Amino acid sequence: MKLLYALSLIPCLLYGCAFYQVTAAQLYDFNSGMLSSARFYDLEEPHSRITATLYDGEELRGEFTLTNEHSSTLPRTARLDFDQTLASDKQSKAEATATPHTDKTLAATFGFTPDEDARPVGVATLVGNKGTVLQIVIYDLDAARGIGSGVGLDNKGNWYLVRLGS
Repeated sequence: MKLLYALSLIPCLLYGCAFYQVTAAQLYDFNSGMLSSARFYDLEEPHSRITATLYDGEELRGEFTLTNEHSSTLPRTARLDFDQTLASDKQSKAEATATPHTDKTLAATFGFTPDEDARPVGVATLVGNKGTVLQIVIYDLDAARGIGSGVGLDNKGNWYLVRLGS
């Protein structure tokens, strides 16, 4: 009897674990031109998780939150300044010669001018197993279709163009 009960629970457990939506994203590094990848889980939910793998193999995990005009408490543009000495341990020659775009805001990097009312529609924060902290701001998103775009900036001075969808 216990075995029959346990076997009947297996499909329920599998259904609950196996049917979340994963949206792939590409991270295009401004500094080095290297390509990294990310995965947004349950993009249509207002809050869920995100994972990424940087081109050097570093694994990142974190969470994202979708916002809307009525409940957004995010600044319309945010300037993030990071210590440039952290970028000195770059792994490739291409990275070592690049200059991080520290004079730009996330909105300006995405293409908004300072007089535009740039409102993020989503934000994500990820932490890597080698110390990278990556912030992603999504400015354009169609969650139902799994497509969107935004920008990212990490604590090592690297800027990323972020494209969701395959």
